[in-house]
Amino acid sequence: MRFIQFFLMSVAKPVAPRICSCIFIATLCTLLLVAGVFNLSVNPYGQYGRRGLTPIVQDTRSQKTDLFNCLPAPAEGLILGSSRAMKIETSYLNERTSLRFFNYGVNHGRPEDYLAILRMYQSQTGRLPHAVVLGVDIASLNDMIPADARISSEPRLFRHIQSEIPWHEEFDRYSQLLSLHQTKASFRSLARLLKRTSGDCDLSAKEEYFGSDGVIHYARRSREMERGEYNFEAALEFNQREFQALFSNFRNLSPTRLRFLREAVHLCTTNNCRVYLFTTVHHPRLREPLIAKTKFAMREAEAIAWLQSLSQETGARFVDLGMIESFDGDPASFVDGIHPLEPNTRKMADCLFRFTKEPVYALQ
Repeated sequence: MRFIQFFLMSVAKPVAPRICSCIFIATLCTLLLVAGVFNLSVNPYGQYGRRGLTPIVQDTRSQKTDLFNCLPAPAEGLILGSSRAMKIETSYLNERTSLRFFNYGVNHGRPEDYLAILRMYQSQTGRLPHAVVLGVDIASLNDMIPADARISSEPRLFRHIQSEIPWHEEFDRYSQLLSLHQTKASFRSLARLLKRTSGDCDLSAKEEYFGSDGVIHYARRSREMERGEYNFEAALEFNQREFQALFSNFRNLSPTRLRFLREAVHLCTTNNCRVYLFTTVHHPRLREPLIAKTKFAMREAEAIAWLQSLSQETGARFVDLGMIESFDGDPASFVDGIHPLEPNTRKMADCLFRFTKEPVYALQ
């Protein structure tokens, strides 16, 4: 009884402000630590190496490097770019060039990725491929966007570019451990695991996957398109929001990214590797609002002029394929505002190799 009276009296006493502050700070630090450890353990975006659950997004840098290293012989040609180049068929280029291609497109690919991939190829084989097809996203030349965190978590690539990436960008992925969006992603990843464990999810129904040649296959979206159930409008609306945000703060072309791109092209052309540069396409319904509401047209014109200059400087071939009219494309052959399907990527490939005066197979 006396103990209870003593406890009630101690609780009733006002707590000093300093003690309140200490309790608050300690509680906040504990919650942040728990959130950080939780996100590091789940690893929802694949930013922290091969730990945790299956990422909710494709860890393409690691996956493509695994596939590349499993090839029976090094590919004679590489397709480089972001996810917007992942549908370029190696089989179609093989027929056009008599070279064996591998599609090394990676999610949110930027010039630093392409330089790292080429340096890794040279390090492993002692040479460069015979040909490189390289798609340049205008948005990837934005200096306000840091290097994708997933390149830092793939040591086979990152070691070839690490000294040229600012240290704060390298460790930016760890600052995201405490972010709300990553914590939400961790819970989504955990919920997906629980669905699969309980049998509510068909493990055979993959969202998308890569072939042994690196080309992406849209499993779920292809099924929905065949059934007439695919929601193109929702996908396009997502791109419109995303790209208006990307170009709203796009004030200048990044000198660092232009340098990486120049180094990548120079590395190829000085080692008997032909380079085929192109600007990636935007669906007309994405281009029009971007031109009307952002500085997209200005940045695109600057990038095209710079790429034309780089082409003259290095001997690389450059074709502007940013508009579907440039390759007689079909606006119905897209999965959203930025990802063309095979009927369009084949026409793009035709444009890239249409101006070749000598057979590309002579490169062998």
